[in-house]
Amino acid sequence: MTVGWPINIHHLDLKLGKRSVLADIDARLEQAGRTVVLGANGAGKTTLLRILHGLQKPSSGTIQWGDSSTPAACNQAYVPAGATPFRRSVLGNILLALRLKNITGKAALRTAQHALELCQLQHLADHPARRLSSGETQKLFLARAWALGATTLLLDEPTANLDPASTASIEKLINELYQNGVEILLVTHQIAQARRLADRVMFLDQGRLCETTEANTFFTQPKTQAATIYLTEQ
Repeated sequence: MTVGWPINIHHLDLKLGKRSVLADIDARLEQAGRTVVLGANGAGKTTLLRILHGLQKPSSGTIQWGDSSTPAACNQAYVPAGATPFRRSVLGNILLALRLKNITGKAALRTAQHALELCQLQHLADHPARRLSSGETQKLFLARAWALGATTLLLDEPTANLDPASTASIEKLINELYQNGVEILLVTHQIAQARRLADRVMFLDQGRLCETTEANTFFTQPKTQAATIYLTEQ
């Protein structure tokens, strides 16, 4: 069993002023495949990932990662949409992240080089990270997360604004990471991508979790009217 699983979410609420962003989210996620979070804009998808990662505190409710209530102890990493790498080389970005974890020297170099090879970035090791294409930048963040030992990835729109070739490359890498034992929770607004990647779907509507369903069932026989309407409009 991967550290931090299953994930138990109990009566999670988030209110910002008078606005309810998430309302009474209650779910148990077993270690059983890639989970894709779907919903219209403003449904609370990114907010849910941020709370799972520990970047944002809920107004009430709890999250239990396996035996721990501390996200940082669960070998998980959050890759936000549109993040910007450090002003260093591609290799230097990973080495800096490792240094912050007190991993240095030859061990850090070996780990960083392996991560770049896994993500097919080894030929860009000395390239300035901020000159990478959007697709290459996304691969760098995935490589960095893997180098840091993440066994669960929280991915927010990992192929946003990418061309079809770059999207296919990132999806292939996500699948390879999953096949190598990394659990995936992914937010996307692309139904076609969800169909390609999802084993399980969490569907949010106006801050409420309407259903958590096996992907094949969700796309052919959604359980709720909100999900049926959402799929019809896509």
